Amino acid sequence: TLIPAADHRFRMERMLYADRVNSALRVAGLAGARQLADAWAAADKGDKNAGDKNAARLLKAVPAAQRSAGYLFAQAQY
Repeated sequence: TLIPAADHRFRMERMLYADRVNSALRVAGLAGARQLADAWAAADKGDKNAGDKNAARLLKAVPAAQRSAGYLFAQAQY
């Protein structure tokens, strides 16, 4: 590919920080970080009571290689 996965990952995380979840989910496959994007999107839906009930499970399922500062942000957001 012309654009490295690391660049796609950077773009994806910037989109998630900016609450552009749908755009980030489209880029997640190219970034090789689909599980992180899914967990972040679930955590972004609101608090533990009103938010996505699967957020905790999705956050735990994120592989160690994808646990960046963005992952910690998603955990804090949840």
